[in-house]
Amino acid sequence: MAFSYGFNVMRIMYGLFGIVAGGVFARIWCELMIVLFKIHENIKKLADNS
Repeated sequence: MAFSYGFNVMRIMYGLFGIVAGGVFARIWCELMIVLFKIHENIKKLADNS
């Protein structure tokens, strides 16, 4: 019985870790997309000024 309880606790911990890690990954991905679009805008401005 104790083994089953520990197994369930570990599954809950892995699930919570997955939720947190997924949120962090999504945030990093969105920030990367923002940076890439800002770089694109700046390159376009440089090309228009040349």
